[in-house]
Amino acid sequence: MNPGGPFREPRQVPVRRGVVEMSGACCEGVLRERERSSVKDIALAVAAAALALSLAGAAFLVAGCGGEGKKAAGGETPLELVKEFLDAVQREDAEAFLSCFRPGFTVPEPDPFIGEVKVDPLEFMRSSFQTVDFRFEGVELRVAREEGDSATVVTTGGKVYMNPLGVEKEMDLSQEPLRFEMVREGGRWFLTENPLPYLT
Repeated sequence: MNPGGPFREPRQVPVRRGVVEMSGACCEGVLRERERSSVKDIALAVAAAALALSLAGAAFLVAGCGGEGKKAAGGETPLELVKEFLDAVQREDAEAFLSCFRPGFTVPEPDPFIGEVKVDPLEFMRSSFQTVDFRFEGVELRVAREEGDSATVVTTGGKVYMNPLGVEKEMDLSQEPLRFEMVREGGRWFLTENPLPYLT
């Protein structure tokens, strides 16, 4: 080889065998420790993710299904409940519609012979909203009765336009008032029955 050329052979450095073995054993120990700590890190990450998902699920259950998914089910006052109900119907929002009823309310009504609902209420309401549209105009409301944990709200004015099975209908809500029967449970108001025709 030409010692002055552009490439040189690496110089052999005498190394004691004991040092190499020691450093190899040391590196092996470090690698094992890293493997153990990375397994611990993964286990902690999985546990944290599981906890986050369970907390998110619990938050969803506590929040209820009202309209935006952020509001609690039912209404704070009888009038607020009716406004939320009418808004849910006009927007054809099946989840918000169902959240206006007391817990355990079933749509459609239970089968009189076997006493069970055979249809998922949410799917049933989604398909019901596909068969009829509602539009409310100038609705006026009045609390007709409020005694303890029950109340009745009635319409005193306004109109509702609907088209069950494609047939246009109009109702004068002062002549044919809608009655909203409700109860208070857990500090919030819930409807006990559906006041609208052609829906359920």
